[in-house]
Amino acid sequence: MSPTPPEWLVALFRRHATVQDLLVSAYVHEEDPGRVVLFQKDAFLTSDDGCLMMRLTKGDGSLRFSGVDQPSLYEDHGSEDIRSLFVSLAGNFLDTYFDVRCSAVTLFLNDESELEKGLVRGALFHFNVGAVFFDPLHLDGLKIGGEAEAEAVLALHPDIETVAITMEQS
Repeated sequence: MSPTPPEWLVALFRRHATVQDLLVSAYVHEEDPGRVVLFQKDAFLTSDDGCLMMRLTKGDGSLRFSGVDQPSLYEDHGSEDIRSLFVSLAGNFLDTYFDVRCSAVTLFLNDESELEKGLVRGALFHFNVGAVFFDPLHLDGLKIGGEAEAEAVLALHPDIETVAITMEQS
């Protein structure tokens, strides 16, 4: 029997089902101001109701979901020579800079996942323009990809369970 996501998490996804942008924290180093580098620690799906925040947890490679009023820059870089900023990846992964609609989210669960705390192994968002997968166990941090990356994770890790949340309320 599949685990049941808590109501607060289902409500969070449904509240942010219409997405305006996909933002990630990045930085520019003072010595190379023409090069923007992604931190790969967080991602924000923005909507009229604030943001769905996905942030890596320290140590176990989980992805934590929460709702926030506005995105916050990841600034735990420990250097005064670095300036943090946001980068929009909407054009790359949502194929548009216009609102898109999420019809479902498939959560990837492993032994470290704690649904009641919003901690998962990964998440595949099904948008009207295609799917976007958030993989927190990538070597460099949070990897953002498509359905092929999600299928590869499932093939490599047969112990992962999936739980689907639809945006339609029953």
